[in-house]
Amino acid sequence: HDDLLNCSRRLLGPFIKTSPEPLEALAEKYFRLPPCPTRGSGLQERIDFLVGLVKKTGAKGIIFNIVKFCEPEWFDLPNIQTQLKGLGIPILVLDTEINQGLSGQIITRVEAFLELLT
Repeated sequence: HDDLLNCSRRLLGPFIKTSPEPLEALAEKYFRLPPCPTRGSGLQERIDFLVGLVKKTGAKGIIFNIVKFCEPEWFDLPNIQTQLKGLGIPILVLDTEINQGLSGQIITRVEAFLELLT
């Protein structure tokens, strides 16, 4: 799972048609997505969601891939980091461009993070 607005956040969970009107059903699906700072979700709601995912999946850590200049994500990050670290959940923060591929530096940082988790 991930918490990326620009990737699979839109795809999380099955599509359950709740309305006979396709556009209405799609809108309902959109509003049931994971918490997102760009949609006005509260900080604690997002933290609770992430902690719930860690517990549900057995994840050993969280990688945040935050796109440069996405202010809502960056504003939330210090508080999220503090709470997750307080719960003993290791995190890695990657700062990337919107169309950036995986650079050698990013790969090295992720590999080092994975070693830390094992």
